[in-house]
Amino acid sequence: MAEQIIEVFCEIDDFCIEYEKHMIPGEAPSTPKTKMALSEIMTIAVMYHLSHYREFKWYYKNLVSKETLPLFLTGMRPGEFVSILSVFLDTVFSHFA
Repeated sequence: MAEQIIEVFCEIDDFCIEYEKHMIPGEAPSTPKTKMALSEIMTIAVMYHLSHYREFKWYYKNLVSKETLPLFLTGMRPGEFVSILSVFLDTVFSHFA
């Protein structure tokens, strides 16, 4: 599982690096301050969609908090993570609109 997470993270991180290079300072919507990078947040979301879990809260509490904690030191509650995720994804998608 950790190998798959690292592989997905590397792909997403490469995308985020390129994405940030093309952002124009001052034109990008502000994003909340978090302990996590955009690539970490997106990786958790992608891994959820690749998993067999149907409820994100259960996935987050039982998999992210226990198995991937050494990889992502989030310290966030599931609801907090979802709200941060929606803001970050809105930011990314607004850039492509």
